[in-house]
Amino acid sequence: MFPILDPQREIKMPYKNKEDRRRYAREYARKLRRKIGIKERTLMPLKQKIEHQRKASRKYYHSHLIQERERCKKWRRENPEKQRFIEKRRRARKKNAMGSHTFVEWEQLTKRIIKIKQLNYKNNKQTKSKISTKKLGDSKDTLFSCC
Repeated sequence: MFPILDPQREIKMPYKNKEDRRRYAREYARKLRRKIGIKERTLMPLKQKIEHQRKASRKYYHSHLIQERERCKKWRRENPEKQRFIEKRRRARKKNAMGSHTFVEWEQLTKRIIKIKQLNYKNNKQTKSKISTKKLGDSKDTLFSCC
């Protein structure tokens, strides 16, 4: 009925004294992190994590070069506005330009600029047509009233 314990096999109780309990807990947590896949890199500072991720993505990119180039080309074809924004932001960084915008802010700015240009174009067209329709002669509303 009761399990027979082997007297030669001694069961270690990790929680008997404080130091053993802490050592056991650390060891258990380390094994558990490895088992889950979290690993030691979760304890790295942020800059090291970013650099580690960059290295991993570069390694993947170079090992799957053809597929990655095709994927990037497809994304560029599907998102020409975002690609243009990325290129302009890169050019601004190279020139050490001040300020920065998100993609949404950039879209709003470009829409406003386009509207302003359209309004200016319409206004210029109207003023040119008014000037050309005026009659030249002896009246006061000539283009050159001083002559």
